[in-house]
Amino acid sequence: MRPDFGVPACYDRGVEALAAIVIRRATLADRAGIAAAHTASIRGLAGSHYAPEQIAAWSAGKLPEHYPVADEVMFVAEAGGAVVGFGELRAG
Repeated sequence: MRPDFGVPACYDRGVEALAAIVIRRATLADRAGIAAAHTASIRGLAGSHYAPEQIAAWSAGKLPEHYPVADEVMFVAEAGGAVVGFGELRAG
């Protein structure tokens, strides 16, 4: 059984869940969801490839206020009202 790191259930529901994902511009209200998705991704995807100490160090400090939603071009992937992914565009 896969440990639950707060990854939204849509990840386990296949194509039907993917069809329900909406990509939109991130807002300040999304920062907590972005931080949670980032932390869940590190713990869930990298957990079997790195030592627990490395995962803890990498995922520590992912605070909502650290995501520059107001200053950068950021997008979120949303499913069922929850942020399940994010991306950022930078010039250059």
